[in-house]
Amino acid sequence: MIALRYIFILLVFNALFSLPRFSIETGASCIACHVNPSGGGMRNDYGSNVYSIEELPLKRLIKNADDLWDGYITDNLQVGGDFRIQLYDNGEDSKIFPMQSDIYANLKISKNTDMYMKVDTGPDANNEFFVLFKNMFKSSWIKIGKTLPTYGLKLDDHTSFIRGGNRTPLQDSPFDDVDEGLFFDPQFNKNPTSLEMGVNLSKQFKLNISSSTGFFNAINRDEKEILNSSASLLYLKQFDSFSILSGISYMKEKDIVSKGLYGGVSINKWTMSFEVDEVSNWIDFYNSRAAYAQVVYKPVQGLHLVYKYDYFDRHLDFESGSISRLSAGFEIYPLSILEIKLQVRKNEIKNLPFAVDLKNEYLLQVHTWF
Repeated sequence: MIALRYIFILLVFNALFSLPRFSIETGASCIACHVNPSGGGMRNDYGSNVYSIEELPLKRLIKNADDLWDGYITDNLQVGGDFRIQLYDNGEDSKIFPMQSDIYANLKISKNTDMYMKVDTGPDANNEFFVLFKNMFKSSWIKIGKTLPTYGLKLDDHTSFIRGGNRTPLQDSPFDDVDEGLFFDPQFNKNPTSLEMGVNLSKQFKLNISSSTGFFNAINRDEKEILNSSASLLYLKQFDSFSILSGISYMKEKDIVSKGLYGGVSINKWTMSFEVDEVSNWIDFYNSRAAYAQVVYKPVQGLHLVYKYDYFDRHLDFESGSISRLSAGFEIYPLSILEIKLQVRKNEIKNLPFAVDLKNEYLLQVHTWF
């Protein structure tokens, strides 16, 4: 089944990033827990030995947390990794497969200079490496190397339509190698060579700007040498009883322009996040829209109940079909290095001239890291 095969390809990459809701909950930026200031990948000492041990696992099992391993094999060299396996079933087909197998290394060249590398052992080998210069003026930083441009929420689900999306029966155009979703598809879009800068405009406002080689490398587009420009402005603030995040994103490469609005709020045991993006000339050279909203409730520490909505309209100006997806499930963290996720997803397609029978999808995922 071709559609299912493409879903599998994308699911392999659906967890390459950090969880933005953790940043919303804590009121802390991504760099508080990750080596990469844009988020995702290797965790720093705080992310591994404080947050992962004290904030993530079930409280009754915190005593089993192991804080003896911090990843440092020398005073200057830290290593880590992420490994995931997933079971997928839609009532007709089922498959178990490895999703992620990444190895990280970070070499501290000096107090304010790191050399970072991620080796992706998956089939598309979307590796990442850069040199990071930290604590410049106003705690700013500069990153040079092969890395993903900063745009919107870096979700852990790459099949969300604000990221890479997945294959659906809407694929009836000459560009049917483009997925139902935005341009973060690791099958076609490899990490470009990039120069990125982050500036703390104030305690709450952070600005990321980058320029890179071409990022939109989908089939039937020959733009590998075209320059890509992106920018993201983020506001993050923690108050006494709640925290809030809001931001805007922009990306341009030749005639493709994407604009996005994202944010979230966390109050007590509830966390809500959202993003809306509009892209011109991405699919069939028309305007497209992607949207995402998620609500998470934590009845106890270590157990997250998740409800999510995804939406994508590939041709805003035509009734050529739009797709929405409702997802519900939970994530449980029995240990500081173990996550188990169960999710049920229901897809719905509108404005098609023919009937489509979409089965419910069931996902079980096991994730461990060090």
